Amino acid sequence: MATATIECDICNEQYNSNDRKPLCLPCEALCPQHQKALDYFCVDCVESVCFTCCRATHATHKIEMIDDLLQDNENVNGVWAKIRSTLQNKLDSVSSVVTLSDGLSGFIDDIIKLKPDFDGWKDLLLAQKVSTEQDLQLQTCEVMPIGKPWIISSSDEGERALASLASNRQPSHLVVLSSHTRPIPVLGELLSTHTRPIPGLGELLSRLAALYSGDISLLPLDSFWRPAGQSDGGLGNIVDELSTRLTAVYVSPHQVSWDNFNCNIRLDCRADALCCAKLKIRTITNLCCAKGVPNNVGTTLKDRGVEVTRWHFPDIKDQDVAWLSHILSSYSDNCLQSVELVLPRDHLSAVGARQLFQKIPNIRVLYHEPSAAHLTAACRDVHAAADCIELSTTNILQWI
Repeated sequence: MATATIECDICNEQYNSNDRKPLCLPCEALCPQHQKALDYFCVDCVESVCFTCCRATHATHKIEMIDDLLQDNENVNGVWAKIRSTLQNKLDSVSSVVTLSDGLSGFIDDIIKLKPDFDGWKDLLLAQKVSTEQDLQLQTCEVMPIGKPWIISSSDEGERALASLASNRQPSHLVVLSSHTRPIPVLGELLSTHTRPIPGLGELLSRLAALYSGDISLLPLDSFWRPAGQSDGGLGNIVDELSTRLTAVYVSPHQVSWDNFNCNIRLDCRADALCCAKLKIRTITNLCCAKGVPNNVGTTLKDRGVEVTRWHFPDIKDQDVAWLSHILSSYSDNCLQSVELVLPRDHLSAVGARQLFQKIPNIRVLYHEPSAAHLTAACRDVHAAADCIELSTTNILQWI
């Protein structure tokens, strides 16, 4: 009876377990067409080929030697080994950073918890610093005299007054003068005739009022004489907050109350003039008329029986003389009446100055800027009886 046998395709021998040969001998497959070693690899066909196949069927294809490919694979394996080693080192470094970050995060949490304590210590030290500075200021600054009038016309003088009040030194009268500026053409800037406006005037007044029990005389001439159309620089708010502590007010007619015994009003426009005409007052100590005020305002006030002690006309030019004289006409229509005139920052020429005295012959006092030779000469030539007085701090304080 015949039996089936299994032969090895490579050795052409029957499998024999007694032969003690390996069941799988190392061998290489041959080209099935040419029976030659498959030493090449066709990249285009992705298959192993022999030398004859390379010259025939695969002549136009891309051919690589299998040994070269195996060598490249070994190189790639070496590169990957280096990459793995580098990545491992990086991973170790990142792990260290993560560990360090965890420690820093805990440290930051501790600092955040301590922040309120640090802020409290900072505020305490700042308060001690301010207190020490104030003590030093009291010891080093020149104090104001006791029982004498104090004239404050600058921030430095304000600080001196505050330091003196803090030392229980009291004046007989406290005056704050924030005065005007006038242009100096040669220098091209604003310079004061006798003092400069006080920066932070409202804050300074509030601090003075907190330490001084008496009333304060405020002459805010920088605001009272400001050019037409400019804001009051916060003077209205100052008056609203401290009106009960001020012996006089320098405001628009809209802020005047019935109990203002020393009233100083600035008119900027027709609406201000109409409002002023409705006020229940009979005397205006100082009345400032900015350009733009109607020229019948004087007639209106005169008809209502209002008397004006002193008229202010800032920034007057030659072409404004007719307007000014028309306003004053009702107050200068007879020889028994006299006019006090204040001309801050006037731009009159010699001709304009002469016209002023000719149109208003009953000027009794004219307050002018320093070195106003055109006005003093016109006064001497046209109306010698008038007094020309320079707008100095001393002379302005006589208005109080």
